[in-house]
Amino acid sequence: MAALRATPEATSAHCDLEEFGLVEKTEPAHPYAGPPLRRLIDFMMTRRGTTLRSLIRSGPGTRDLRFPRVPGDNQWAAYLFHLKLLVAGPAVAVRERLYHRWQRAGSLTRSPGWNVAHVESLRASQLAALPACIHLIREAATTEAEYALGLYGLRLFAVRFYRQQQIAASDLDLSDPTMTIPELASATRTEALATCDQEMAGWIHATEATIASLERQLDGQETTEA
Repeated sequence: MAALRATPEATSAHCDLEEFGLVEKTEPAHPYAGPPLRRLIDFMMTRRGTTLRSLIRSGPGTRDLRFPRVPGDNQWAAYLFHLKLLVAGPAVAVRERLYHRWQRAGSLTRSPGWNVAHVESLRASQLAALPACIHLIREAATTEAEYALGLYGLRLFAVRFYRQQQIAASDLDLSDPTMTIPELASATRTEALATCDQEMAGWIHATEATIASLERQLDGQETTEA
């Protein structure tokens, strides 16, 4: 509450998250500042902070902010909520461990309905959520160049998550689900890098490198299977 009162332009505030039980670690809070599109690129490329567990300011910008319903994989509902929250306004980071999460067997995020059992289920949920994400990027962008940057960032975000889930599920289908959405299929890194500053370019390069590493790992799995 004090952080929100001290930052009138902020929509939300979140703190460090301490996990205990099956997992013991602390996830630090991360501020999301600057224009809306920068906040989205920051989240999609770095996925830092614990904004899902935020204190949210009541007001016109958050009146319709609700956890969305996405068929199939619940994780995409969470990601869509993150993006909605960051379009609504800046997020303040309170660097104190005020949220304690008990990681235990049988909890929501360790249930069969949360983690993807089949990549086809993930593909279906992504394809349902991505158009809504594109709409948010259009809302956040002030120019066509910013829109192109946002689309490329969303494409990288979706592909990275998809590759990570493929490895976890041992599914070797290397097709790219984003290529079925015209806006994302036409997004190029050339347009994206022409628009962003050095810090954002660094986030993009790091994400591209992560995806390349994941794809090499998948290719190695496929070779081993063969």
